[in-house]
Amino acid sequence: MDYWQQNAAHHDQAFKQGYGIHYPEGHIIRVYERILKYELGIDGSKGEKLLDFGCGNATHSSFFRSKGFDIYGVDADATAIRRCRESFPEISGHFEVIDPKPLLERKFFGHTYDVILANQVLYYFSNPDLEACLRSLHSQLRTDGVFIASMMGPQHYFYRHSEEASEGLRRVSLSGRTKAISLINFTYSKEDLLEKFRLFKPISIGYYDFQIREEEGSSFHYLFVGRKES
Repeated sequence: MDYWQQNAAHHDQAFKQGYGIHYPEGHIIRVYERILKYELGIDGSKGEKLLDFGCGNATHSSFFRSKGFDIYGVDADATAIRRCRESFPEISGHFEVIDPKPLLERKFFGHTYDVILANQVLYYFSNPDLEACLRSLHSQLRTDGVFIASMMGPQHYFYRHSEEASEGLRRVSLSGRTKAISLINFTYSKEDLLEKFRLFKPISIGYYDFQIREEEGSSFHYLFVGRKES
């Protein structure tokens, strides 16, 4: 089984067991309020098109739709997309199951987007597949469009449960509450983040973190907001 099939199978099982957030995460709300709306004037009032890449059960898509955005979502997990369509029957055609293997020429719904959101999804790709995925997303973003993404750093507690695999991936083996095996492409520094997202001009580089249980540790993610120049 290829790595992306393994990750997809893991997430499919998780969604079938009820996985998925139901309220928008704080860092997404803050990026909207502080950067998209306040700094860039992209607030949804013009019906701006937003692609939620790796949309899960569309929690963040729903948040942006409440602001007026014309939302579209894709995910490799069929269970997640079925839930999206059930939640938004009037725009069920705006959600699509995709092959987890990225393709340079792939286009979603035939649109060019004002905003592309890739929250907690891109680190499941190997280095070459991440490059292909980002080139595809870059081609679907309009000039001056905004790209928002998060990447897992080695401060995250997953890292200490990992071992080197291949092509930038590390195999993470967890036990207990989050018993699972997955493959993660960690981002090691701000410089590494900028190199991975070099297709986009940086607007803001940040991070978010929390710790619920001391024995688990940090949930550190880098947060990148950038713009397509051409």
